[in-house]
Amino acid sequence: MRIEGQYQLPAGRQQVWTCLVTPEVLKGAIPGCQEVTEQQEGVLEIRLAVAAGPVTGVFEGRLRLEQCIPPEHCRLAAAAAGPMGAVEGWAEIDLRGAAAGGTELRYSGELRGSGMLAVLGDRMLERLFRRSLDDFFRNLGAACSGGL
Repeated sequence: MRIEGQYQLPAGRQQVWTCLVTPEVLKGAIPGCQEVTEQQEGVLEIRLAVAAGPVTGVFEGRLRLEQCIPPEHCRLAAAAAGPMGAVEGWAEIDLRGAAAGGTELRYSGELRGSGMLAVLGDRMLERLFRRSLDDFFRNLGAACSGGL
């Protein structure tokens, strides 16, 4: 499934970049996140509790930041598995300055599920993913505007 979108964040580009690469900020911003551990620079192990419609359980996975050009661009590769299957994907993330000192974040990428997640179908998976993304960006915006 193809994913793309944009969000306006109420903080400068450098502040948003710093938030995106800080494990403690990500832990607070990712819905249901229980743990974020930096394994090496740009590689994070994550553990999340998911309870969204028919998708429930604890998922464990890895986030990798690649091709980073701070504070403008990076590629995020992610994979996680849990009791209902696995999800993996990637997204290109671009940050641009916006009005009033804010930042416009644009992303595009691919997402795919396997196991029971694939049985739910792209439409259901996309709806769950978009809800999680909306929550993530709302949380990230609050963290960025409140400072680190």
